[in-house]
Amino acid sequence: AAAFAAVLAEQWAGDTAPSDGPKWLLAVLGAALLVASWSGAWALVSRLFAGHALYPRHLAVALAGFLALYLADDGWSLLAYSLCLPMPDTAVSAVQWALFGALCYAHLRVVGPAHLRMKAASGVAIALAAFGLQFMGHREMERYAGTEAQVPRLFPPALRVVPGIDEAAFFDRIAQRREELDKARREEVAPGLFGGFPGDEER
Repeated sequence: AAAFAAVLAEQWAGDTAPSDGPKWLLAVLGAALLVASWSGAWALVSRLFAGHALYPRHLAVALAGFLALYLADDGWSLLAYSLCLPMPDTAVSAVQWALFGALCYAHLRVVGPAHLRMKAASGVAIALAAFGLQFMGHREMERYAGTEAQVPRLFPPALRVVPGIDEAAFFDRIAQRREELDKARREEVAPGLFGGFPGDEER
């Protein structure tokens, strides 16, 4: 129930238009289908390698894990929005993939109590591999598209604790950085790890 409440809270916080009941219902149904499918896949693994499915236990682990992932993502976003704080992608991704690795380890423990060190190492390896790939992808995109906005998600204004700057101050800050941005725009971008995008040579 807490996991589905988190999904509803995410939908409510992200709504910028009048509420749409079917949209909220689809979000809950989608989350339920994802959790059920994920738990079913692990139950199948348990059945194949340990001789017992233990679907209810895998379902409980999945609900707790997805709730933790939702709270980590939405909680960090809400904190960044409310207090007008920077939101570094690297830190957020590290927390999310660490939780995902812990979720996989918890499922492996349900499969069987043996070889816990190997299972813990598998969870760590999954988290590190996924985080490394995402980190390299973000760095490559930043070479061409710049860094992502500090507060990528918006929430209702009532949840904001620190007031934002007014319009005049915002445009003054942009004007102060115009020379720096123009200079950076004229600089040639070095090829990245995966090479340039198609058509970069003609620019």
